[in-house]
Amino acid sequence: MLDTDAQPKPQVAPTAEVTYEVTGTGTAEISYLARSEDGTATVEKGVTLP
Repeated sequence: MLDTDAQPKPQVAPTAEVTYEVTGTGTAEISYLARSEDGTATVEKGVTLP
């Protein structure tokens, strides 16, 4: 409402639980495709794993 001090509640972003099993040492390249994307994958390069 425009004439109140009430703030709008933030929208909750959808999430999905993901589990990766990685063996070896060094860095990894992880790519994923979200259901709402237009067909291009998001790629994370040089990810340091614990």
